Amino acid sequence: MAVQFILGRSGSGKTTYCLEAIVRALEESCNQQLILLVPEQATYQAERAILADKQVAGYNRLSVLSFDRLQFMLAGKNTARPVLSKIGRQMIVHRILRDFSDKLEIFGSSSVWPGLSRRMAHTIAELHEYAGTPEDIEQLLGELRKDEGH
Repeated sequence: MAVQFILGRSGSGKTTYCLEAIVRALEESCNQQLILLVPEQATYQAERAILADKQVAGYNRLSVLSFDRLQFMLAGKNTARPVLSKIGRQMIVHRILRDFSDKLEIFGSSSVWPGLSRRMAHTIAELHEYAGTPEDIEQLLGELRKDEGH
């Protein structure tokens, strides 16, 4: 079955329609997995409403999910490699600082300072989180240079 979007104003019967469709699908004897995607605060309410129906004794083919939980499930199934931990990132940065300290123009002499690798790993993580591309960083640096000139 494909994705179905049920749209309508408040009180137009969207929830009732979805719950009835889920109950009908659960009554069928096929093994197709079902997903009911609801807002985070409505997951418990949706599960209770489905189980309150007299025709449903229980279910194992249905997942009532929020958007966050669906994203978590999809990311978990499709990740090719595990995410590097914070400590792992720090260790890599420390190794780079140590191995290339003689080639680093700015951080060369301070590469052995305690906490520098931790701070740099944190900064790199922030750049990945908030800055999209190297061009974005260049643009921000340009704006900072303009502000310093005033």
